[in-house]
Amino acid sequence: MSASELRAALERLALTQSAAARRWGVDVRTMQRWCAGAREIPTTVAYLVRLEAGHGRRRCDELDGGEPA
Repeated sequence: MSASELRAALERLALTQSAAARRWGVDVRTMQRWCAGAREIPTTVAYLVRLEAGHGRRRCDELDGGEPA
């Protein structure tokens, strides 16, 4: 997941960076770094964000390198 994809997902979920950080249990500075592209977004976080943003199981399977369901 890229920083721009994360920002778009947060917008789709109507979450600020601080609200997203609280929701997913990370430091707000970490969320800011992910959104700025200064730090790689962990696969598990990308998976969770995509699930919550409604991208569905197919896209999440692709993250793991597996076959789409």
